Amino acid sequence: LESWVKQIREKGATVIICTPMNRHTFTNGKVTDSLAPYPDKVRAVAQLDKVPLVDLNKMSATLYEALGEVGSNQLFEHQTPEGKHDGTHHSPMGAYELARCVTEGIRQSCPELAKHIKEEVKPFDPAHPDFQSESEFKVPPSTVKLTMTPLGS
Repeated sequence: LESWVKQIREKGATVIICTPMNRHTFTNGKVTDSLAPYPDKVRAVAQLDKVPLVDLNKMSATLYEALGEVGSNQLFEHQTPEGKHDGTHHSPMGAYELARCVTEGIRQSCPELAKHIKEEVKPFDPAHPDFQSESEFKVPPSTVKLTMTPLGS
């Protein structure tokens, strides 16, 4: 990770480090840290190399806990033959909420990049997700209109 930071800086790009999201595992109503020691190592590199950090690990735990163990199941795709989620692969709603976490992390840790976030993207608190259930979640239609046929069609 430190080598990547160095190489990215040498190319003149903005470096931002993001911790890994949590897995969906709970113990007594709290997200279980199943990724130790990786998030702490990422945090240490960010601090050592003075790199902006998006702590998706912490934000995703807050997000999952805000919905509760059962409620946060809807943030994950069903992957097992038994129809249960695997705790890693997110549903469209889960991907949306994590993207909101990353955007907020950029807003808080990297002001020079945050100025490029569209004004209509309001601040986000993972303790108060935008959606409480899949039935509330609607992906708006894209405003992009293709004027050419996509390759391979």
